[in-house]
Amino acid sequence: MSRPSPPTFTTLIHPDARERLRFLDEIDGGGFEAYHEAISHPGSRYHVRANTMRARPAELAARLQRSHPDWTVALGGGIPEAIAIGITGPHRIDGVAKKVLADRFAAESTAMSAPLFAPGFKQPLARFRAGDAVGVVTRFTTSWDKQAHEVHCANGIAAYHSNVMHEPSSGVVVRTAESWYRSPPVQSWPEYVGGLIVDQNLPSMVAARALAPVEGDAVLDVCCGAGGKTTHVAQLMNGKGRIVAVDRSSGKVARLRERAARMGIDCITPVVARSERMGSAITPFRADRVLVDPPCSALGLRLKLSIDESRKDLDNYRANQARIIDNVMESGFVSEHTRIVYCTCTVAREENELLVADVVDKHGLEIADPGLDIGHPGVQVDRLSKDELSRLRRFYPHVDDTIGFFIATLVKP
Repeated sequence: MSRPSPPTFTTLIHPDARERLRFLDEIDGGGFEAYHEAISHPGSRYHVRANTMRARPAELAARLQRSHPDWTVALGGGIPEAIAIGITGPHRIDGVAKKVLADRFAAESTAMSAPLFAPGFKQPLARFRAGDAVGVVTRFTTSWDKQAHEVHCANGIAAYHSNVMHEPSSGVVVRTAESWYRSPPVQSWPEYVGGLIVDQNLPSMVAARALAPVEGDAVLDVCCGAGGKTTHVAQLMNGKGRIVAVDRSSGKVARLRERAARMGIDCITPVVARSERMGSAITPFRADRVLVDPPCSALGLRLKLSIDESRKDLDNYRANQARIIDNVMESGFVSEHTRIVYCTCTVAREENELLVADVVDKHGLEIADPGLDIGHPGVQVDRLSKDELSRLRRFYPHVDDTIGFFIATLVKP
């Protein structure tokens, strides 16, 4: 088993995903290898969004700096409500005799100094008592070469004895003390608990801004997840209007309810439903704005230990995204002049520009100006003109010091 650790760790990538991403060599900024290096570690900044319904961003940034002097806090990113907090690392971590096994996604979070929560814990790898120092490791086998890997991402303090650590279904099971990178524990800060800030990636804030909601709008948010963009749209509307937020996951919808309540937002109606059942699950209304953020290959997220999606997996994402947009267009909520924002956290052309070209042709949509001079234009593909590409927004991990992201602003003429 290999045991990589920073600063030498490099994300393991399936050959099919590598092939899909080779177009990056044609783009200024270092190409595929620069992208590969970038997703192997986080960006230098952790972003939070100021809740402008309760505080001014500049005053809140100053408060955060005073209250948390160990961190570097500044306004930044070209979005007025964005606040950036510095991330430190990479840090080497010492070996620990007693270890716990975590799933890969939980391990990625602990590598960024998040605690290990019960859902991400798999099993103890030694006997230990509550209060003992333990290492957090993950094990996985890459599908394309059948190689087994073990990665030691963090060390922490066990919250339970090893023989009962499997019993809790929620909460922290290991409090992280050492990790590859150190990011701010925002969710424990009183400003977060009091609803003044919410953690959100900068390009996600750009997506809500591209939607351009105004007070009194009726908004449909499809695949809303835990409501990062949903609550941002609400605050851009100053809480005045109607937002119907739909997701198939009851757990994510519950997190949206909690987040909205904490932020003092009451204009959101959460609905648990699949996109193909929206028409019957929601009382019909004319949407002024529609936000579509479907599941994607997440090839823009960082830090990632492994990207193990095959060509078939990647094609399935594209097919699912097209199906969800078809469901939106057939639901009866979209009418003349409805503004639609489609976004993903991947950099693959198939899920971005090529999908948009299909959608424009199939549903008679137009690519609109997002009204934002941030990010980069879309990459060249057939059926989209240079002018249309200039209205698309892209973010690259290796160029923008953010996650990779794509935003298309569409209008039903």
